Amino acid sequence: MATFRALDRNGAGRITHEDVRGNIDMQARFNDIDINRDGVITVAEIERYVRLRYGVSLTVGLESHTSAPPSNAAPADVRREASSRAP
Repeated sequence: MATFRALDRNGAGRITHEDVRGNIDMQARFNDIDINRDGVITVAEIERYVRLRYGVSLTVGLESHTSAPPSNAAPADVRREASSRAP
């Protein structure tokens, strides 16, 4: 998932409030995605959010998770990526 990888700048497999600073779309959705309110968004939490919000299941293995250059990719990118994987 391009948005997750772009925001997880240190490649830790999680996104913090600091990671989304400057990305208005993700800042606005952070608390909706962070189910357990621990201040970080994990791959599992974003997969759940996309599944419930957009009706699409994503499989984002951490084995393919690599750090990407900073980006201001919006959740629209998640929808586009998810729809391209849908049957």
